[in-house]
Amino acid sequence: MAKFVGEKTEQYDDIVPGNGQYPTLSLADFQKSYSFLEDIPQASALVTMTLVSRDIQKQLSNYYEREPDLVSFSLAEFGSGDFWQIIYREAVFTKTASDLLAKRIATDASKNAADRQQALEDKRNYLDANYRELIGKLMNEVGITVALI
Repeated sequence: MAKFVGEKTEQYDDIVPGNGQYPTLSLADFQKSYSFLEDIPQASALVTMTLVSRDIQKQLSNYYEREPDLVSFSLAEFGSGDFWQIIYREAVFTKTASDLLAKRIATDASKNAADRQQALEDKRNYLDANYRELIGKLMNEVGITVALI
């Protein structure tokens, strides 16, 4: 039976380990959320997600100095002690997808790719806007203003 070449059934099992208050992130969960990036090599996705998560943690370090108990903050602001972890996870996934799209755009320079590049750029802009909104939910709730990556 013929199989569509673009169909990818391999599920990545790598994780980005949690540290301190930050949760462990699963590459398989990322794949489920961003299936349009199925052709991205596992190593590239893992490295990008690891770097993005560390960058976001660095950005939020100011937040920790002011409110080290994220569970209490999350309960007070969102009504759930775990909700901040959901926002963090989605911010990492969104920024990872955006960065992977940026790499694809940079390497897809064929003449026939112009329309595709525009569509990818539009998708990347949408992901970046979502990322900024998610990080803002974690940072602006406590009045912290920083430049977003």
